[in-house]
Amino acid sequence: MALHLFFLSLAFLFLGISNAQLLNSYNFATQLKHIKVFVNEKELDTPVYKNEKDTFAYINEKGVLVKGDYYLSYVKLKNIFEMLDAKVAIEGNNIKITGKRTGDIKIIYKNPKNTSIILKGKELPSRLTDFSVAKIDEYYIQFSTVRYLIDGALKDGKNKIMLYSRDFERLDIPLTMEDCFFALDTLLTPEVKKDIKTSTKGDLIAKYHMGLGQWIRNNWLYPSDNRISKYFREQNVKHIDNMSGMIIEGYHRYLNGNYPVTK
Repeated sequence: MALHLFFLSLAFLFLGISNAQLLNSYNFATQLKHIKVFVNEKELDTPVYKNEKDTFAYINEKGVLVKGDYYLSYVKLKNIFEMLDAKVAIEGNNIKITGKRTGDIKIIYKNPKNTSIILKGKELPSRLTDFSVAKIDEYYIQFSTVRYLIDGALKDGKNKIMLYSRDFERLDIPLTMEDCFFALDTLLTPEVKKDIKTSTKGDLIAKYHMGLGQWIRNNWLYPSDNRISKYFREQNVKHIDNMSGMIIEGYHRYLNGNYPVTK
């Protein structure tokens, strides 16, 4: 298979077919999009090629599966890693990335279906690297791959996407339990709040661990080490499932007037 892909790439080169067309030949349609890209809330001037076959989806705070717009789209590799204060050295199809936020990353690119990525001395499995990098005019990389490599977070919005590194203090993430409750007051519908208020502790776990709980873990706990997750670590709560469960249970008590807060 690898030999077939190599000769296919070579044939396209002699035929004068562009790298974007080559990417499309692997059944990955791409289209240049004019969207805003933010890295740690600083805007990055870079082209973005949207993956029109993007099937990425995530659970929102209401427990509904929502399709992401740009998670699997391609951003110029050199630009986004330099925005993360990393050094990028490119020699042919070998790319080396070094930085405090990124660690040492090595990428060996042959074609969209044959890319090797070595992170912290270990090669990532192909399920994480297939189509993760593409060569269009320069090297491009999927937003989701950058997020994985830096153990960061992504937020998708209309005509924009935001990437955060773990060391960046995000003010959109609650800092205290009270902040969590006030945020849930705004996020949740009256029906959901009523159900949380009247549910038993056992029902809360059964109903909300995967929906609301997963949203809390993905948006408040995994992305940052220095907001609400820091509070839990200081309380010696280490398991992230326990953290999200304590937020939901605390919100239940707050709705019933048993968790006094100061507004």
